[in-house]
Amino acid sequence: MVTSGVVLARARAEADQMVTGERPCVDIDEARSMPMSTVGCMNALAPHDVRKLLIWDFDGTLAYRQGLWSGALLQILDREAPGHTVQLEQLRPALQRGFRWHAPDQAHPLGSADEWWAELQPLFKRAYVEAGLSEPLAQRCARQMRQQYTDSAHWSVYADTVPVLQQLSTEGWTHAVLTNHVPEFRRLLEGLELAAFFDVAVNSAETGFEKPHPEAFRVVLRAFPEAVAVCMIGDSLTADVAGAQGVGLPVIQVRGRLRQDRVDARTYIGCRNGCGSCFLR
Repeated sequence: MVTSGVVLARARAEADQMVTGERPCVDIDEARSMPMSTVGCMNALAPHDVRKLLIWDFDGTLAYRQGLWSGALLQILDREAPGHTVQLEQLRPALQRGFRWHAPDQAHPLGSADEWWAELQPLFKRAYVEAGLSEPLAQRCARQMRQQYTDSAHWSVYADTVPVLQQLSTEGWTHAVLTNHVPEFRRLLEGLELAAFFDVAVNSAETGFEKPHPEAFRVVLRAFPEAVAVCMIGDSLTADVAGAQGVGLPVIQVRGRLRQDRVDARTYIGCRNGCGSCFLR
């Protein structure tokens, strides 16, 4: 099994080659020159005088929630209907569609956090109903999802996350997090005691752009105009790997959930950027 040292070694190599000119830098200027979206949170992002930047995915890369969305639904049901017979697998099918990140090719309307969650209420209710719950019970449980899912007590930080962030920080790297997440993401990052590591947190719920949409990555790049060595680190072959490469960024894939993801990414990254097979699991 590859250890977290692979990320450290690869990040160092990427930086050394880009900063010294031994390896051509990615065309970050071209990415930044794209028209700035009228949708987003760029006013909240101040330019940073940095040369080495790592852009991190969050869920499945730095931290995780056991059972994800269906796990949260089941936790609520355990509380509301003790002795029920619903299994996790019965709740998952309805959640394969309906989230904004299931339609990443379009810009999504910005609004309040309340509006963001209200958009998902029919989805949560449907998951319960399709699993066999009555309409009233499904509605009651669905209304509790916001509080349940965003409670940091139900999230865990991977054991190697903090040591790797600390080590890379001491070596001069600046960190940004780019995530498709809930409006309360910043509060969650603070609750997990990770916020101090990141200069910028860019969240799709605040920008309207879900990875792998190119604009999601450009928001981060425009916040760091002096960066010359930039690398994306994430677990998703689609959102993180393909998305970053779509704007010319090298990628390190870690913790791919599916074996096929890891195999595909090994070939994909190696062919496009020479990053090799950098995986954690």
